[in-house]
Amino acid sequence: MRYLGVLAAVLVVCAFSACSTEKRGGQKVSAETAAAFGDVTLPQGAQVLATATDSGRDTRYRLSLRMTDSQLHNFLAQFPAQPRPSEIPKTITVLAGPAPATAPKPLFLQDKVTTKDHKLVNREIVVDERGPDEVYVHLSLYTT
Repeated sequence: MRYLGVLAAVLVVCAFSACSTEKRGGQKVSAETAAAFGDVTLPQGAQVLATATDSGRDTRYRLSLRMTDSQLHNFLAQFPAQPRPSEIPKTITVLAGPAPATAPKPLFLQDKVTTKDHKLVNREIVVDERGPDEVYVHLSLYTT
C-alpha cells in the first residue's frame, strides 16, 4: 500500500512538471493563426472545417479545409512545388472531412520554410479531390 502512495505522488509531480513530454493536445485555434505559423495564405472563401494545435517537443498546427477547384489552384500557387500522387495521405488521420484512406486520387506535398519569425516549419499538404468543386485540403504545420 505504501508503494502505491509513493507511485501516485510521483505521477502527480510528473504531471505538473517538466518530466512530462506528452503533447498538450487538441486546442482549437483560428485558421488565420494556424496558417500564419507556416507562412501560408488561405484562399478567400474557403470553408474551414476544423483547426487544432498541440505541442510537446514540437509545435504543430493542423487545418482541414473545403474549397473549390479555383480556390485550390490559387492556394497551391504559393508553394514552390505542386502536390503529387501519393499513398501517404491514406495513412493520415485528419481533423474533419472524408478520411483520406477513401480518397480516389490523393495528392501530397511536403516542404520546409523559414518563416517570418525565423522558425523552420515543416509543411505537409494533403489534397483530396472528391468531385467538381469539392476539394478537401488538410495541412499539418510543425517545427522539429
